[in-house]
Amino acid sequence: MKLKVLFWLKEFPKFSETFIRDQIVGLINSGHEVHIYTLKKNGGQLDALKGLEDLHLFEKAQSPGTLLPASKRARLKSIRSILKRTHNRQHKKLLLRSLNALKYGRSALNGSLFFLLDYMFTHDIQLIHAHYGPMGEQAAILKQLGFQGKLYCTFHGFDLRGGLAKASGFDFSLLKRFADGIFAISRYSEATLLNLGFRQEQLLYLPNGIALKLRSKNHDSSDRLRLLSVGRLVPEKDYSTAFNALVLLDQQSDNLNWDYSVVGGGELEADLKQLATQLGIRDKINFTGALDSQAVQEQYDQADLFLISSVTEVLPTVLLEAVSAGLPCVATAVGAVSEILGEKAYLVPTKDPNKLAEVLIMAIKERGQWATMIREQQQTLKDNYDMELILARLIDYYSA
Repeated sequence: MKLKVLFWLKEFPKFSETFIRDQIVGLINSGHEVHIYTLKKNGGQLDALKGLEDLHLFEKAQSPGTLLPASKRARLKSIRSILKRTHNRQHKKLLLRSLNALKYGRSALNGSLFFLLDYMFTHDIQLIHAHYGPMGEQAAILKQLGFQGKLYCTFHGFDLRGGLAKASGFDFSLLKRFADGIFAISRYSEATLLNLGFRQEQLLYLPNGIALKLRSKNHDSSDRLRLLSVGRLVPEKDYSTAFNALVLLDQQSDNLNWDYSVVGGGELEADLKQLATQLGIRDKINFTGALDSQAVQEQYDQADLFLISSVTEVLPTVLLEAVSAGLPCVATAVGAVSEILGEKAYLVPTKDPNKLAEVLIMAIKERGQWATMIREQQQTLKDNYDMELILARLIDYYSA
C-alpha cells in the first residue's frame, strides 16, 4: 500500500541530519509519497542533497513562507476561496477551527495552521513523522484540532536533554496525549523517554540506520596516525578534552607522527582554533568545516582511527559510518556508544583527557587486534543498523 507521509522538520536540508534525508529518500525509493514541511528551507546547505537532484527535495519542500500568501489581504481572500471549494464537512470544520486565535494564538491569526491543513487535505496526507520533540509538539496541535491521520515523532538528542532539564517548552504534553508512536533510537533513549513521562505503549524502538558499505583497511604499523572526528563544533562534543589528550599523547609517545582532522562547523570554531594554538598543536589539526556526504566518506577512507570525546550522545550516526568504513574507534561511553561498539571496545569516561590519552596509546599498541574488533562491530551494524532493515521496520510501524 502506498503511504502518503509528511515529514515535519525544523530545518531542511542539514549536513548534520543526513539520517533524516536518507529516511526520506528510502521511503521514496520504496514507492511511497513523501512531503516535507520545514520551518526553514536551508539553501546554504544544499550540498547535503548532492547526488539527489533528480528528486527535487528542496524545491518540493514546503515552509510557512511557501504556504502563506504574502499579504494579509491575500490570505483573507485565499481563506474564503479555500472554504468555498472545500466540500468535505470534516475538513471544513477543522479548517474553521484552526482559525481560533484564542486557542491557537499566532498560528491561527496568521493562518499558518489553516494553510498547512489545506495542503495536507489537498495531498491526502495519511500520517505525520516529526523529527525532534519540539517539532512533534507542534505537529500534535493538528491532532488536537482533529486531524485523523497518525502522528509519529523521533527524539534524537537536545530534545531529550531539554526534557530532563525541565526546560521551558520541553514538557511535550501534547505529544504524550496525541502521538501514535514515539521512536526511540537507542535503549538509552527509550529509558529516557519513559523517565520523561511517555507511555510504554507509545514507544517504538527504531535506531537510525545507514546504507552499509562495509570496508576493511590495512592497519599497518606505521608511525603515522591519522585521527578523525566528525561532529559540530559545539559544547556537547567536548573537543577540548580531545585536544588536551593529544597533548599528553605527544608527551608520552616517542616518535609518533599524528594529525587530526575535525569535520564540522559550529559556534566554537574560533575558540577551538585558539585553544589548539595555545596547546601548541594547531599545526597538527585540520579544521575542515562542514562537508557533504561524499567528502566525509573520503575523510573516513583516509583516517586510521576515529575519535569521539562527547559528554553526551544518543546514537551518533557518525560512529556507525566510521565502523562501516573499517575504522577502530576510541569513544566516550555515552548514550548508545557501547551498544554499537561493544563493552570490550576502546571506551573512556567523559571529560578525562588523561584516560583518553591512555586508551589512545593502548589502542595504538594493539593495532594487530583492530581487524578482529572491527569485524565484530561491523556484524553488529549488519544485525541492527542496516538502513534497509530499519526502513522496512519503519514502514511496518507506519502501516500497523
